[in-house]
Amino acid sequence: MAAEKTVQVETVDTKTEGEDGREGAARIFIVAGEDSGDLHASNLIREMSVLRPETRFEGFGGDRMIEAGCLVHVKIVHLASMGFSFLQNVRSFLKLIRQFYRLIVKDPPDALVLVDFPGFNFILARMARYQRIPIVYYICPQIWAWAPWRRRKILKLTDLQMVILPFEEEYYRSPGHRVVHVGHPLADALVDEAPPEERARALRQHFKIRPSEKIIGLFPGSRVQEVRQLLPYYRGILDKMKLRRDHHRIVISSCQPEFRPMVEESFESFGVPIDVWEGDSHPVMAACELAMVASGTATLELAYFRKPMLVLYRLSRANYYLFRFLCTSPYISLVNILGGREIVPEAIDFRDRTEEHVKKALELLDDTPARRECLENLDSLRWKLFRPGASRRAAETLAAFIEERTEA
Repeated sequence: MAAEKTVQVETVDTKTEGEDGREGAARIFIVAGEDSGDLHASNLIREMSVLRPETRFEGFGGDRMIEAGCLVHVKIVHLASMGFSFLQNVRSFLKLIRQFYRLIVKDPPDALVLVDFPGFNFILARMARYQRIPIVYYICPQIWAWAPWRRRKILKLTDLQMVILPFEEEYYRSPGHRVVHVGHPLADALVDEAPPEERARALRQHFKIRPSEKIIGLFPGSRVQEVRQLLPYYRGILDKMKLRRDHHRIVISSCQPEFRPMVEESFESFGVPIDVWEGDSHPVMAACELAMVASGTATLELAYFRKPMLVLYRLSRANYYLFRFLCTSPYISLVNILGGREIVPEAIDFRDRTEEHVKKALELLDDTPARRECLENLDSLRWKLFRPGASRRAAETLAAFIEERTEA
């Protein structure tokens, strides 16, 4: 396989005439390095625009932040990586770090808001701390699962943490440090959408899938290396499930058009019809009877849609042993972590465990006791986790923080 080329950052200019003329307006620099972070940052920006219309946002992020009114200096969501793969984009990250430093020295913002993306954002936090810029971490990295020793670092580098999981408020609580549980912003995005039944019906109509056909949804992630590793693995499992052409359909959620060649290569000559859905993954989640998904926020989204799933993640041998060395949680999926037990089957490995996954997939696809138990557990988790208003609570917390800093 050919080596990957270094990804070039995309510099953009969304500034409009007169935008810098709002005297006394708070300026917030916000950084989101992944697609989900771009979504949640954009919702935070919109809510802040309602509470404090004069607030100006600028930073590094993606298209959603631009649409929300943020001046995005560089689009960086395509640079997300895991493990040793970050090395392929190291030049791009170094360029971003230099640009960030020039920006905050030339015109220091009233606050720096970091959204997840810990490796890169920790570096920016150190630079901002040196410049005495107040630092807010929104959607803190899951260090409680893989790097608990970093807790002290986050407390040292931040002035306010807006956490999204219930137990994180207690986990980060420390004398003299502010931690506020605002709830998971995913709830806002999902509640505002069309009803799941309507979205499922629209997807079936789009692909001409009959009501009698069972849909298996594949969600291989938003990173190139994830998609490249997981699609062949999914194919191997599906091959051994002995699916019927007239009874099953595979729908693959592909968040980026450039993933389509990998999809076509992985599922060439497959015996069951394959459809590729680009963009928002929620219609696929609403329509499928079973999902195969990479670990991450998508597992919570599927829980909201009440879908049994197999959470599967493939790593290289080196990254697998690195993960096992660092990981402190018995689970990899947020569904199981929040549930405190294995609600859905999960596995992270570099070895082939296809036979094991085939058995579990068939149990969850058909009307079996295992499927019914999974659905009951997902129902319980949904009511516990998805409380609307998280983005508004985050905006209110941020606005109060800015006001306190301004008055001090």
